[in-house]
Amino acid sequence: MITGGNQGIGLQTALLLASRGCYDITIACRNQRRAETALKQLKERAEQSNNFKSKFSWLSLDLSSLRNVEILMERIKKEKIIFDIIILNAGVLLPKEKSTNDGFEPTFQVNFLGHFLLIDGIVKHQCPNHSLRVITLTSVIQRLVGNIFPLEKNVEKWPEMFQNAKRWKAYALSKFATAMLAHHLNNFYGDSVKAFAVHPGAVRTQMSDNVCHKGTRKMLFFLRRLLIEPVSKQK
Repeated sequence: MITGGNQGIGLQTALLLASRGCYDITIACRNQRRAETALKQLKERAEQSNNFKSKFSWLSLDLSSLRNVEILMERIKKEKIIFDIIILNAGVLLPKEKSTNDGFEPTFQVNFLGHFLLIDGIVKHQCPNHSLRVITLTSVIQRLVGNIFPLEKNVEKWPEMFQNAKRWKAYALSKFATAMLAHHLNNFYGDSVKAFAVHPGAVRTQMSDNVCHKGTRKMLFFLRRLLIEPVSKQK
């Protein structure tokens, strides 16, 4: 399963896997129309690669709604869906919303909290009977946490720290949290779960295209030629 697998790096990763013919692929995202378009592309790529074994499907997932994540988990349990690999790819950068309906800072909830709730439920659902590999997409910007962006030494104050973060600090903290998630999974679930935190590089995706902050949007417009195309980076 690839969260946000309907576009950008997520879609290109799915297309590469479809061409290899090794996996059934599930795209988890909130936009059904884009998901259906992506599924069509996956089927076409698979057929071009003589892959007639893989199956492709879509699961509705809106990480900005914790209730939506819980509903998805209820479906996964009810249908006894098992995953071999999960790629936590979905994310936002400088969203226009100030808060989610759950009361959390949007960057933190979409990039980390929603993913944490999802993966925690899946691990409890299928492990240790079925092993799981988890790939979290982080960013090199998380290295700024503790340097340019202060990090609270008291862990009990972390919820407040994440909640009050804005703009690039919020993004850096969310990517720091995704890296910590991989560390947590490796330490607490034994051999049944293996997790990897990956920095994909500076990639031109819809996430950077949809930045709402005017100044940052102008900066990214001029930097677009320096960004890597997702079709190149997915390999």
